[in-house]
Amino acid sequence: MAGTVALISTCERDMLQVSIDHGNDWQSSYSGLEQVVVKAGQKVTENEIIGSLGEYSQVNGVKPNHLFFTMVNNGEPIDPNIYWK
Repeated sequence: MAGTVALISTCERDMLQVSIDHGNDWQSSYSGLEQVVVKAGQKVTENEIIGSLGEYSQVNGVKPNHLFFTMVNNGEPIDPNIYWK
């Protein structure tokens, strides 16, 4: 889903997080990135590369190289599984 990069920040264990505003009160965020190739304010398109995963140490039993993905609509978290095709 296309949108505008709203924020790039540092999250747990110095990994990076990219938040995207999709309009109409929809936002998504991608955490656990080691490198980001977009900038705040940049418009992005569906399937555009925004960064790369880092070598994340095991946390809560999760193996390395994983992405934390969240979707929010009107301030409420949304289960993204209902939108996967």
